[in-house]
Amino acid sequence: MVRELEKFFKSVDSGNKNATWNEAAIRFHMSGNALRKRYKKWKDGKTKNYQNTVQDGLWICIFDAHVPFHNKRMFESIYRLIQDTQPKGLVLGGDFLDLHSLSTHDKGKTPIPGMTLGREYAEGNNVLDKLELYPFKQKVYLWGNHEARYDKYIRDADNSKIRDAVRSPLDALGLKRRNYKIYDDYPYDEFVLGDLRIYHGESFGQHCAYSDLQKLKKSIMFGHVHRQQSFLERDLEAYSVGSAADHTTSGFSYAKKLQKQVWCNGIAVVTVIGGKSFVETIKYKHDKLVFGGKAY
Repeated sequence: MVRELEKFFKSVDSGNKNATWNEAAIRFHMSGNALRKRYKKWKDGKTKNYQNTVQDGLWICIFDAHVPFHNKRMFESIYRLIQDTQPKGLVLGGDFLDLHSLSTHDKGKTPIPGMTLGREYAEGNNVLDKLELYPFKQKVYLWGNHEARYDKYIRDADNSKIRDAVRSPLDALGLKRRNYKIYDDYPYDEFVLGDLRIYHGESFGQHCAYSDLQKLKKSIMFGHVHRQQSFLERDLEAYSVGSAADHTTSGFSYAKKLQKQVWCNGIAVVTVIGGKSFVETIKYKHDKLVFGGKAY
């Protein structure tokens, strides 16, 4: 979608009279005003999609924790790895929160006992508090489709009346106070780390790394599918990192057995040298993360 939008905007800039706004709005499932607003951001060069970082060093990238359904044993391994490697940067690549309480999928169904929005935010803050113990020089928080549940919930005509009473993930987690760079325009926002584009992801498929690389023709990293895959093509690379969630919890009771069998826990470590990114995906198995010949 991002690549197709960019192609449309370039055709508008080139004076292509066939690039009509109404047809494009239908094709991209957006209103005309929303499309023009996105074009203005692109034109002004202010869109966060292409903001880069020049900071070299080690970065830890975590996707799909789905707090409070996160893998707590895995996070203990992550904390030990961070303590040992002292990375400069942290990327939370979307679906850090599950926001099960705001899901429309469970509307009218019996809720998980004890599950409230307040509890989800409290557990999210608990994990962020532990990450605050480490001196990251830069931290990034990307919205995923589960953070976007809040936006969808508030857009509902009835729910919009209580907007002031229902805290957003941004406010409830204190992300600005915690000095995170926030990318909250899901699914469009991307964070560029070296020569690697990082986004949450929005498509599913058996060969997701290959599929997204063919569409975008850029080196990419994403989560969303809870699979760990990589596909390399000449100088281009694509990585599906895996999740940091506990798939045995009630938050994933909707998933069928065969679906869960292809899911995988993992993180990525990215080393940026001279503006170039070198990626290592690490699978969490046997209750361990193994990096640099050491088990955590």
